Amino acid sequence: MDRDPAIHVKRSDLLRICNEEGVTFPEDFVDALMLKASKTKLTKRVVITAKAATANKVARNIVTSDTIVAQFNGVYMGTLRNRDRRTTSVHKGTRQYLVLKEVATAAHNFAGDYKMKY
Repeated sequence: MDRDPAIHVKRSDLLRICNEEGVTFPEDFVDALMLKASKTKLTKRVVITAKAATANKVARNIVTSDTIVAQFNGVYMGTLRNRDRRTTSVHKGTRQYLVLKEVATAAHNFAGDYKMKY
């Protein structure tokens, strides 16, 4: 699928660009263009505004599938219980879950790189 570029430009900036490029009758051209273009709406355009911390969380959260994380969490909790470590389990929505997802991704990639089995 090819990109379909879009521009967002003020009338005054478009006039300035047309004057610099030597367009004859730039006011008439810009007025006609703005009149026609004002009826055209951009579709499927999404603007996401977020703080840097929120954007970082979203990027960390999207990385790994839930099945890999659940499988890794099961192995991790089983190992802790076998060694008599008393801890609470990690659930979705907790702060530790994002860290668990990153660790699960790293472990999954490591196992894939070295052709290891679970």
